[in-house]
Amino acid sequence: MLRRQHPIWKRAVLWTLQGWLAMFYAAAGFAKLTEPASNLYVLIPWSVFANRSLVSIAGWLEILCSAGLLAPLLSQKAFTPLMRLCAMAIFIWAACFAAIHTWLLQPGPTAVNLVLAGFAATAVLMSRD
Repeated sequence: MLRRQHPIWKRAVLWTLQGWLAMFYAAAGFAKLTEPASNLYVLIPWSVFANRSLVSIAGWLEILCSAGLLAPLLSQKAFTPLMRLCAMAIFIWAACFAAIHTWLLQPGPTAVNLVLAGFAATAVLMSRD
C-alpha cells in the first residue's frame, strides 16, 4: 500500500510548530533547573507553592519533551510516535498550567499556555498519517 506524502506546506508548518514548542520548553526547563529560587519566584509565580525538587522535575520533563519533539529529525519513521507522545504531554501540561494561571488571576501566562496548548494539539493532529 502506498503512503501518501504530506504536502510540503504541511510539513513546513509541522516542523515550525515543533521547533517553537521545543525552543520554548527547552528554555523553560533550563530556567527551572538553573535559576536560584529568588529569581525563579519572579519568573514562575506558581513555584512559590511548589517544592524545589518538584520544580526541578518539571524542568527535566520539559527538556525531555522538547528533545522528543525534535527526535524525528534523526528518523522520521522511527521517532514520529515519540514526537506525538511528547506533543500530547505538552498539550496536557500547557492546559493544566493555563488552569493554574487562571486560578492565580494571571491573564498573560494563561493566554501563553493556551496558545502553547493549541500549537501542541495542532502538531499532534498534523503528524497523523
